Amino acid sequence: MTDAKKLGYEIEQISIGAAHTDISMTETYIKRREVPISEVTLPLPKRA
Repeated sequence: MTDAKKLGYEIEQISIGAAHTDISMTETYIKRREVPISEVTLPLPKRA
């Protein structure tokens, strides 16, 4: 569901596809799976 949301599907479409009877259930699942990702890139140290 989270991937479908990221791809631009509407919450109503996702809810129907997941066979949820209430959109709030779909929203809860999506919120639980969305984890902030940092855009910071750090170089790894070279092996000795």
